[in-house]
Amino acid sequence: FPPASIERNASGNWDVLQSLQKTEMFPLIHLCAPAVDFAVRSVRFMRSKEVNSMIKNIVFDIGKVLVRFDWEDYLASFQFPEEETTAIAKAMFLSSNWNLVDEGRLSYEEIEQIFVDSCPAYADNIRLVFAHFGDCITRFPYTRHWISSLKQQGYQVYYLSNYGDFTCQYTRKDLDFCDLMDGGVMSYEVKCLKPDPVIYQSLFEKYHLKPEECVFIDDNAANIDAAKKLGMKTILFQDYFKAQKQLNVLCNK
Repeated sequence: FPPASIERNASGNWDVLQSLQKTEMFPLIHLCAPAVDFAVRSVRFMRSKEVNSMIKNIVFDIGKVLVRFDWEDYLASFQFPEEETTAIAKAMFLSSNWNLVDEGRLSYEEIEQIFVDSCPAYADNIRLVFAHFGDCITRFPYTRHWISSLKQQGYQVYYLSNYGDFTCQYTRKDLDFCDLMDGGVMSYEVKCLKPDPVIYQSLFEKYHLKPEECVFIDDNAANIDAAKKLGMKTILFQDYFKAQKQLNVLCNK
C-alpha cells in the first residue's frame, strides 16, 4: 500500500481504508501513517463538501423571524384598563380563533364578528384593535441584509408562513423583502396552516424543490418537527445571530 496509492484511492475505497486501520498489519506499515491520515482527512472533507452542495434552498418563516409580531405592546398602546386588555387578548391574539386570520377561509368581517361574539362586553374596542392590528408587525433591521447575503452566496431563498390575506395587505411595506426572494407560500393562498404537511408540499411542488436540499428556519417547534419529518434540515429560530451561526454550520461555512 504505497502512500500515493492510498491517497489516490481513498475516496473510492473508504471502507477498505477503515478496515486496514483496524488490522494487525497496520503497525507494520507505520511509515505510511501520514498518507493514511491525509487520506482520511481528505475523504472527510470531500464528504462535508457533498453535504454542503446538497443545500440549495433556504426557507424562512416570516412572523417572529423576519418581522416582529409584537401584539402585546400594540394592545398596551391603547391603554385600556388591565381587565379589559386581558379580556381582549384572550378573545383575539391568545385564542385559537386567531388561526382563522391566517387560514384565509373567512372574510375580515366574519372573523371580526367571531372575536366580538367571544367577548361582547368589549365589542367596540375589539373592532378598533382588529382594524389596526397590522401596526404590531414591523420588519427586523437585519432581514433584507440576511436575504441579500444568502442570494449572493448562490442560495435560492423562499418563505413559508402562516399569514393572512388582509394581514398581507396591511403590512405590505414591511414585507418589502419578499421582492428579494425567489418566491414562497403564505397560508391564506392554500387555505392550510403549518404544521400541516400539505402547506410544505405546496411549496415543494410550486418551485420543484427537494426537501433534503432545503434548510427551514422557524420559531415554532411544531413547525420545525413537521419539516424534519418531510426531510428538510431545520433551525429552530431564537435570534438572528444564533440562527446565522447554525446556518453556517449546516452549510459548512
